Amino acid sequence: MSHVEFGKFVNSSWNTELAVGDNLERFYESVKERNKQVYDVLKQHVVQFFKELYIMDYVTSGVFPCRSKFLVLSYDETRALILVASDKEVHRAVFSMASLKAPGMDGF
Repeated sequence: MSHVEFGKFVNSSWNTELAVGDNLERFYESVKERNKQVYDVLKQHVVQFFKELYIMDYVTSGVFPCRSKFLVLSYDETRALILVASDKEVHRAVFSMASLKAPGMDGF
């Protein structure tokens, strides 16, 4: 909110007909409502950002140029690679970590 916008906000919240204490209470309630509105908007943006951050919206395909250079995965192993982790699996992994640590490549 710019300085000018804040001035307009204060003027719209202030009533010269009321006592100072009543005006302060009215202004406090206006600020509290404004903060709630700002919080709600920010919360929506944050939630949307993280929802979109972890969405896989692409498919990879094609021929790998090093055919027969690596072990071949079975159909079940290939399918397991694209499974989505459940909330329970994520919770277990995060809460089993030591404090100030992050899981490594092997998950430990």
